[in-house]
Amino acid sequence: MAQDLIGSGTVLESPEHGPQLCWAVMQSNPPQGRGPDITNWDWSKVTGHESVDGTTWGDLTVVGTYAAGALTLTRPPTREPLESLQRRPDGAPPLDRAGHRAWGTPSTAADQRRVTNDELQRIAREVFAVPGAVMSAPGFRCVDLLVAHDDGTLQRELDQRYQPGIVRVTSALQTY
Repeated sequence: MAQDLIGSGTVLESPEHGPQLCWAVMQSNPPQGRGPDITNWDWSKVTGHESVDGTTWGDLTVVGTYAAGALTLTRPPTREPLESLQRRPDGAPPLDRAGHRAWGTPSTAADQRRVTNDELQRIAREVFAVPGAVMSAPGFRCVDLLVAHDDGTLQRELDQRYQPGIVRVTSALQTY
């Protein structure tokens, strides 16, 4: 049985695509964004959403299973904040301030090799190509990568490829 995951974001449906859970949203009117498709979405079961020019959206917390780049809801969506619904299994990594579970390998400047800005830019472009990538950005001596879901496997792969601490993976969907 697939594991339930929880995440908060903007559910957005436009004339170009069906309902998607978006974490990086352009604040235009109507807003624009991309994310994993939600296979069983029903706007009639959601309150507080808005519509303009054929685009409908709302900021929501969802629980469901994630496979092949799509989310299937297993519970009704809610406007409750992620933190009020989060269940933390024993041994789970702590949540960051945005409510994401960070699987990144802790490291200090002393155990990281020096990485140039050009290398960080190249790495950010490379890791943005991984399935489920939402955004990547070079930072101070590392690249931050936000993905739809990582159970720790992607972080381990990127630690092996680039060295621990060079890429910090944050999973937008977390174990419920």
